[in-house]
Amino acid sequence: MEDTRLASTRLVRGFNALGLPVVSLQAGFANDGMPMGAQLVGRPWDEARLLRIAAALEERTGLHKRLSALAE
Repeated sequence: MEDTRLASTRLVRGFNALGLPVVSLQAGFANDGMPMGAQLVGRPWDEARLLRIAAALEERTGLHKRLSALAE
């Protein structure tokens, strides 16, 4: 068993320690319908650009509007 709090931050700890901004967004679905995500990492103090890029990707793909197999 792993602590949920630790498991949920496992993939961002290094970026947090370096002070880099990170955003996660929907990246698609696996063959079994489970959602997959992607993390984008920005330059220090460049959160605004990172959020604009993430918003543009989200708008173009429309993946955030689709339901995963978990919701069906």
